[in-house]
Amino acid sequence: MFSRPALRPLLARTGGDLPQEVLDYALAQYTAEVSYTDHWVGELLATLAATGVDQGTLVVVVADHGECLGKGTYFEHGTCLDQGAVHVPLLLRLPGKARTGVVDGAVELLDLAPTMLEVAGLPVPAAFAGRSLLAPRPDDSVAITEHPLYDPGAVDRREERRDFLVSVAGQPIRDVEAGDLVAVRDGRWKLLVGEGGRARLYDLAEDPDEERDLTTEHPEVVDRLQRHLRAWLARYPTPPDQPSEIDAELEKTLRSLGY
Repeated sequence: MFSRPALRPLLARTGGDLPQEVLDYALAQYTAEVSYTDHWVGELLATLAATGVDQGTLVVVVADHGECLGKGTYFEHGTCLDQGAVHVPLLLRLPGKARTGVVDGAVELLDLAPTMLEVAGLPVPAAFAGRSLLAPRPDDSVAITEHPLYDPGAVDRREERRDFLVSVAGQPIRDVEAGDLVAVRDGRWKLLVGEGGRARLYDLAEDPDEERDLTTEHPEVVDRLQRHLRAWLARYPTPPDQPSEIDAELEKTLRSLGY
């Protein structure tokens, strides 16, 4: 389906854009991956119960990222901060007969470490940025997502991959503005801020596909979220680019995962 001979007839019918058939196929494959994962989570829980250790085990199911499917980025996740890439599943099954429920308010993966430490009865270091999910969420809690930072080699590899996909499938379905650096989420509102301070505001309750920019209609929301962002940047300034050093085994593992 993704081979050049298979794509070229489709490109002829779509004027060079990424064919809808390819996107449909990718979405179907992605759905199959979710079903596969769901199956094995069930197998894990069943095994814990069968071995009698389920009541003393904390189970966490989480994804590190999604994909920008349908956003014209060729099934990538490192080039956008759209909901498809940053809104991930996060499920916890607490040990024993602990309470169940849904956490209201903004939640980040940073909250996992303090949560697990609290469940284990261990102190949470003051330096941790996240908050335990067992504690009430502050009324003004927001989630902030920073654009991924890659080493120069990884950037080059991603650019090569994109160039190849353009040569095979044509230009993306839609243009995606480059340079999104950070996203701020506060309930229904999400602010994307890019290079030069360019901002876009979306109401995810009314516009989950993030298609209508509401910065001019709701300047007060933009101002409030930008204040959150300035406070966050003051506390966690972006570190300067520094060359990273990893051992051969870790590099091999990362490359096997596509990084």
